[in-house]
Amino acid sequence: MTERAEGIIEPVASVFKEGHMGALYAAIIDSSNDAIISKSLEGIIQSWNKSSEKIFGYTADEVIGKHISLLMHKDRISEEEEMLQKIRQKQTIVHWETVWMGKDGKHIDVSVTVSPLIDTEGNVVGASKIARDVTAKKLIEKVLAEASEGLKNQTDDTLEILKKYLLQDFSQQIKVSDHGNGLDSIAIGLNSLGIALQTLLETEKINVKQLEQLNADLEKRVVERTVELSQYKYALDEASLIEIIDTDGVILHVNENNCKVAGYTKDELIGQKNSTHNSGFHPKEFIASIWKTIRGGKIWKGEIKNRAKNGSIYWVESTIVPFVNDNGKVYQYMAIKNDITSLKKIEEERKEHAEELEAVNKELESFSYSVSHDLRAPLRAIDGYALMLEEDYETAIDLEGKRLLGTIRYNASYMGNLIDDLLNFSQLGRKELVKARVDMTDLVNGTVIEISKNKKHSATITVHPLHSVMADKSLIACVWVNLLSNAIKYSAKKENPMIEVSSKVQNNEVVYCVKDNGAGFEMEYIDKLFGVFQRLHTADEFEGTGVGLATAQRIINKHGGKIWAEAEVGKGASFYFSMNDKKQQHNPELYN
Repeated sequence: MTERAEGIIEPVASVFKEGHMGALYAAIIDSSNDAIISKSLEGIIQSWNKSSEKIFGYTADEVIGKHISLLMHKDRISEEEEMLQKIRQKQTIVHWETVWMGKDGKHIDVSVTVSPLIDTEGNVVGASKIARDVTAKKLIEKVLAEASEGLKNQTDDTLEILKKYLLQDFSQQIKVSDHGNGLDSIAIGLNSLGIALQTLLETEKINVKQLEQLNADLEKRVVERTVELSQYKYALDEASLIEIIDTDGVILHVNENNCKVAGYTKDELIGQKNSTHNSGFHPKEFIASIWKTIRGGKIWKGEIKNRAKNGSIYWVESTIVPFVNDNGKVYQYMAIKNDITSLKKIEEERKEHAEELEAVNKELESFSYSVSHDLRAPLRAIDGYALMLEEDYETAIDLEGKRLLGTIRYNASYMGNLIDDLLNFSQLGRKELVKARVDMTDLVNGTVIEISKNKKHSATITVHPLHSVMADKSLIACVWVNLLSNAIKYSAKKENPMIEVSSKVQNNEVVYCVKDNGAGFEMEYIDKLFGVFQRLHTADEFEGTGVGLATAQRIINKHGGKIWAEAEVGKGASFYFSMNDKKQQHNPELYN
């Protein structure tokens, strides 16, 4: 047995020989095999790891939100309040042995360690439980106790036999005058003694086999834990930059990834202060706040700018974990870091691009101002002078001259409208959305009334009850104006123009539709439909600036939706746009 035990201890020692890494990776193994549960101060379960599911049989969905007493034996429920009382006083409960219940009703012996969860202001907000399944341990203790009791009982039985035959029956046989009979009795007594001793040896042999089997099981678990330990160590070393320092900031351990990024060897770092990496970027107050946090036994998370051996700068996202001994005193710290230098570079580039974009936007605003003022003035002058000619020289100008003046005034007005549309289109990208729940049925009915006031038409417009949606009302109103105006315009030449507005929930989105029976268009040109100045009909056929649908698309995209159309020449068109609204996902029949 000694040789076999040494064969197990040796690989374990080889893993832990680095000293300070042992506590970390032992903790990692315990976390992977023990149930880790967090709960509120009311005892409500808030988190549930995979080992919890394995040990107790419940999935996370079955227990999160329920009281921790779900797991407790009915005779042990009072223990929960006792634990919570200690937690509220910021006490930690270590290795509390009790009995919990699995989903199948099976009793499970557990050793529970309970720690308070404390927020940044020092308030206890919940508790963390680490429950270790000690059923096997309890079984071993029981078997050993039974084996010990069995040996004791068997020894007692043997002593009784010896006493019986040596002190009573055996002595009686010696008194018999017939020496032949006396010797026979002695032989009988000795034979009985031999049988008793043989029975004792057989029992001992059985118990030794039981102990050997238990030890073999324990050795197997040690081997499994050793393998798991190596796997965790390998995974952590491959994924992160690891550094362990003592309470004075002296480096005790670094892994290869850390050395590779920092440009130092292990020998150059171990034994040095961790300020070796200091880039001088962070103020003293920042560094002091880190030490204050971890010396208080709390985990610190944040980004740190370091300097490598060659003078280059690199950024790490760091989590610094204090190690606390049994007396609650911090004795060292472990930093688990990720190199985020490339992400920081991208972030800086984005910032630069944002500044450049801001400058471009300012130039665009300046240009928009110029367009809206400098170009409008000559347009107003052209329109005004043309009007004066029409009115003051009406008798002197023939019909052709009047037609030309009308054309001038029309194009000046058209250009003014075009400038307005372009300005509105350019400003959409900079406009912030102000969302509220919009009554779409009411909005569309109001839009139809306003359009009908400004432009006579003979279309029959049917507005079905529409789903409400979270949106910027003023911008969505612009979408409806464009789509309904287009539907009226392109169906005007029909004998009975008809327009229908509807909505439905599809794939967790609200889809709105404006359908007409007008001119339609060829679907092969659909890609041009939503482009600026891209028109599928000439201005002689249907008036317009060619900006309305592009504006509608930009507004819908800004809301995170999409817009599209289906049509057939001479048979009308259907324009759709979708809006994502989480409320609709839970109630697809939600109307105003």
